[in-house]
Amino acid sequence: MQVNLSAVMKFAGEVQKDPSLAIKEKSVSGQCNFAEGQPHITATLEFPQGKLTLASDQPLFFGGGGSAPDPLLYCLFGTASCFAGTMMVIIAQRKLSVDALNITVKNRINLLRPLGLGDAPVVEEVGIHMTYRGAAAESDMNDVVKEALESCPGAYCLTHPIPVRAEIKKG
Repeated sequence: MQVNLSAVMKFAGEVQKDPSLAIKEKSVSGQCNFAEGQPHITATLEFPQGKLTLASDQPLFFGGGGSAPDPLLYCLFGTASCFAGTMMVIIAQRKLSVDALNITVKNRINLLRPLGLGDAPVVEEVGIHMTYRGAAAESDMNDVVKEALESCPGAYCLTHPIPVRAEIKKG
């Protein structure tokens, strides 16, 4: 992905004049499937250049059919894409020479709590591992990682408590 730095700078200028423009809301609405052999949930995500329907299923060991990526894989993909995108913007802002950036996000989960067998934390650890190619110094890239850990929305979700509200209505 090429970073359109002029678009980022234009948006930053607009936000500087009107900080309310910095607030963005995102949502995903899905439909649970109760039919045999179907993934547990599907959702259509819309974005500026189109839309894409995704499916998710629970893993076999957790009662699903394993017919689609499980929810945690989507969480890891979201973290990876958000963190990598943040890194790329910072790299472009700093004019660092990077030809390739590869990212792996891993987590370790403990299913005792979801199984009703204990109260250990469900997610024990999340690791973000990256490699890069290019002329940028490793010390400069470590500074980029530090800044990305502070500014990436996905990393922020993992490192700061965020209020979660859940509700259900008959309809």
